[in-house]
Amino acid sequence: MASIINFSLDLTKIPKDKIKVVKKKDGSEGKYLDLTLTLNNELDSYGNNGPVVVSQSLEERQSKADKVYLGNAKVAWTDGQNVGSNKPTEEVLPF
Repeated sequence: MASIINFSLDLTKIPKDKIKVVKKKDGSEGKYLDLTLTLNNELDSYGNNGPVVVSQSLEERQSKADKVYLGNAKVAWTDGQNVGSNKPTEEVLPF
C-alpha cells in the first residue's frame, strides 16, 4: 500500500494557539502543528482529492467547531490499493 500525496497550505491561516512548542531530547525546541488530511472517493471540481485542515480535539469535534481549512491535496501516484489505518480493526465474527 503506497501513495504519494501532494498538498499546499496557506500558512497565514494557521491559528497560533494550535502550534505546539516541544522540547526535544537534544535540548532544542521544535514547533509542531497537527493536521488532518481527508482523502475523498471523488475528486472535487478542481481535481483535488480532499482538504487539509488543522486537527481538532475531541471536544472541538463534539461541539461541531468550525474546521480551519489550510489547503487541498491531490494524489500524485498510488499503487492502486487503499492506504490502511494505523488503528487496529476489530475482527467481526459471522455468528
